[in-house]
Amino acid sequence: MPALDAKIRFLSDPASYPDPPSRIKARETHMSWVFIADDWVLKLKKPVKQTFLDFSTVDARHFFCCEEIRLNRRLARGTYRAIKSLYAAFPTR
Repeated sequence: MPALDAKIRFLSDPASYPDPPSRIKARETHMSWVFIADDWVLKLKKPVKQTFLDFSTVDARHFFCCEEIRLNRRLARGTYRAIKSLYAAFPTR
C-alpha cells in the first residue's frame, strides 16, 4: 500500500477525478484528511492509533467509515453518499 503522502497527492490532484473540479482544498485533522472539491467533500481516514480511537488497520478504517455513514445519514442523507476504496487507484506492488 502506498504511503499516506501519495494518497494525499492523488486526492489533491484534479486530474484524479472523473469530472475534474476547478480546485481542491485539502485540510488535515488529527485523524483524517478532508478534500473539498467543488460540490464534493472526500475524507481519508489516517492510519493512526490513539487512546480514544484505533484506525491502524484497513479493516478498522473501513468499519469506522461505515459507522460514520450509518450515523450521519440519519440527519444528512444527501451529504453522506458513499464509501470508496483507493485500492483501485493504487494497485498492489
